[in-house]
Amino acid sequence: MTLALVVADPPERFDPIRETTSHIVRALRSRGVQVYLCAPPGIEVRGSEVMAAGRRVEALSPPPFQYGLGEPEMVPASRFAVIFLRHDPPVDECFRAPLLLLRLVAERVRFINQPAALLEWSEKTLPLLWPELTPRTWIVSDMVQATAAVAELGHAVAKPVNRAGGSGVFVLREGDPNVPVILEECLRREPRLIIQRYLPGVAGGDARILVLGGEILGSFLRVPAPASHRANLHRGGKAVRWDVPPETRRRLQPVLARLPSLGVDFAGLDWIDGHLTEINITSPMGLHELEDLGFRSADGRTAAEMVIDHCLDAGRHG
Repeated sequence: MTLALVVADPPERFDPIRETTSHIVRALRSRGVQVYLCAPPGIEVRGSEVMAAGRRVEALSPPPFQYGLGEPEMVPASRFAVIFLRHDPPVDECFRAPLLLLRLVAERVRFINQPAALLEWSEKTLPLLWPELTPRTWIVSDMVQATAAVAELGHAVAKPVNRAGGSGVFVLREGDPNVPVILEECLRREPRLIIQRYLPGVAGGDARILVLGGEILGSFLRVPAPASHRANLHRGGKAVRWDVPPETRRRLQPVLARLPSLGVDFAGLDWIDGHLTEINITSPMGLHELEDLGFRSADGRTAAEMVIDHCLDAGRHG
């Protein structure tokens, strides 16, 4: 029996319809894989062996997803054919410690994505490996630098380094008397702040491009609600069909080619107004949206099934 582990938040916190993790679990079970769920604190070392306090998924209803879980079991991490790291950002101390432990079995188990990648890269700083694709960016730690960044950019977006889902994002204009107050509050909450040039094209939508094994899996456009600058789906955005244009594919090729070597096999790229703004590697979403928009492979598989088949095939040959 093939075993898979999903390290994630407890399922009662999942969105019952859109949660990508649930689509992954359903696809794993459709391939005859025995799936265990484990929260980050359940990763431990016992007798010098990395263990997971997992609960076996005994039942999973069709959407809205409802889980039937078994009692907790201590399972050696090395027994799993694949481990999905799906705990939502940020990668804080609660998640860092389990990742450090899981690195100990990284040469024996397939990970989506590698623990080292999640420890090393932030969703919002990873794109800076390709500065030719990103908006002009500052990462600052004090008011002097933050004020200078807004003054240079004129129209800017401020966002925290380690949050997700549009949390803590502000649109700033030089000369607005509220800017110093907003910057002070942001820096009070966060040790570092990202300030980027505002991209006016965001009003027309924020593209999510899902990448699997260095190739584009599928894509869609998240259109913000009226009068909003955030296209995140849980903040009122709407997903619509969108195909990656040939020129965008060409420009993204260096990113696609390098991600696997960084330990990133499954990622969500955020593309706004011709710029790469984020690379979601911790818990990328979008499998439900692709399925909901009618995406199927040439042989009829869902995007989630393609992810699972890729992982299992690579594990058999790796």
